[in-house]
Amino acid sequence: MTNIINIDVARSRIAKRPQNPIVQALDALALALTDHDHIWSDQEVSLYETAIAYCGCTGSGSSA
Repeated sequence: MTNIINIDVARSRIAKRPQNPIVQALDALALALTDHDHIWSDQEVSLYETAIAYCGCTGSGSSA
């Protein structure tokens, strides 16, 4: 288990203020978890990336 969410991508999406409030919420929660040193499980990463993809966003920010 590692921190493999690309925080820079999530922050850039938040800075751009996407129209989709679900994406905003997912990114805000992801940033809050990571800022508090949460270690993401593979399942959590998969869920996050899948949810972002369902919202029509590309480049969810995953990197191994």
